[in-house]
Amino acid sequence: MALGKPAVTTPRTLDLRSIQLAIDSIRERLTALDAAVSRGERTVAAASSGAGAGATTAQLSAALRALTDRVARLEALAIAAGGDVIELLAEELIAIYDPVVPGSVTTCALLDPNDPMRRSAVLGLALNAAGPGEPVRVRQRGPQTISGASFEPGLPVFAGLGGLTQYPAYLDAVVPLGVAVSSSDVWVSVGGAALLVPPVYASDPRDDALPVTWGLLRDKLGWLEDLLAEPDGFVVKVGDTLQTRVLVAGSGTGIVIDDGDGVGGDPLFSLG
Repeated sequence: MALGKPAVTTPRTLDLRSIQLAIDSIRERLTALDAAVSRGERTVAAASSGAGAGATTAQLSAALRALTDRVARLEALAIAAGGDVIELLAEELIAIYDPVVPGSVTTCALLDPNDPMRRSAVLGLALNAAGPGEPVRVRQRGPQTISGASFEPGLPVFAGLGGLTQYPAYLDAVVPLGVAVSSSDVWVSVGGAALLVPPVYASDPRDDALPVTWGLLRDKLGWLEDLLAEPDGFVVKVGDTLQTRVLVAGSGTGIVIDDGDGVGGDPLFSLG
């Protein structure tokens, strides 16, 4: 049942007009509540100097608490009306708290960090389980309790292969969904996918425009750190690694290179 007038209802679709009407109603109700609070404050000030001021103040305090509760409920409705929770139809079987992506303008599908077609434009977390064609409420941003979770507060939360994870080291790409604010609560704030594993560059050119993670850069640049740790010398390729070899000076009138492939030892440059 709606509280007071004008009635404020939660939009059930993505229709922008219905959302705007809900926001207008909330704004009008908040204006009326502000006026009521101001009248109450003036009444308290006047009553405090007369007889029975204690009883009057207690009554007004109770009324103000009730108004505060109503304002909190209206603010919650305003968040929903502003797009934090939307409702779509499931394209496939979706479990509660599954991360989802758009399927069409009215549907959603499961996010898959390994599928370039299913890790873009992440919508958020499903707030209910649904089968194909059934409605799904999706939390797009804001706080959300995840029943049974055991998060490490302060660390980011990512889409995993089977739900949510804070350690997505096994994925081709990582998709941030928010940050853990307690062991069972996530502040949902979705982000774009970032590449994590090197082979995706060669397997799919659509990944070329994606940002990369530090883990990927570390793996790709690890060879340089190993090379810089080698003794001073010049670089030769030995198998699939780069190594340094010492340049040994010779004498004579011509240049002779012994062991030039660097496999048996340091190549010897000498003058013949």
